[in-house]
Amino acid sequence: MIEKVNVRQMAAERVLLIVDRSKKMDDIRDFNKYLETYLVGELPTETPVDIQHEDSSRDKGLQAVDVFCNSIYRKYEKGDEKLYRRFQGFIKFETTYLS
Repeated sequence: MIEKVNVRQMAAERVLLIVDRSKKMDDIRDFNKYLETYLVGELPTETPVDIQHEDSSRDKGLQAVDVFCNSIYRKYEKGDEKLYRRFQGFIKFETTYLS
């Protein structure tokens, strides 16, 4: 989904991406490499990219993102749109793949 973020419009001295620490070390390295490779092609040449893997139980921002993502999951996998409707106005792009 990172492809949907228009990073070219971001005028930043540094990019800090915080993600949930839910992967093993080898997977973290692969994940970071994928993101860095993508972002290097999208950002100005000298923009540093920092990716931090945090424990979501200790990070309120990651908890909020988990709730948001869970609302989308519940809509499509469980047919439950109750929570999704609360966030629907904030969703800028939505499409269904492989339905």
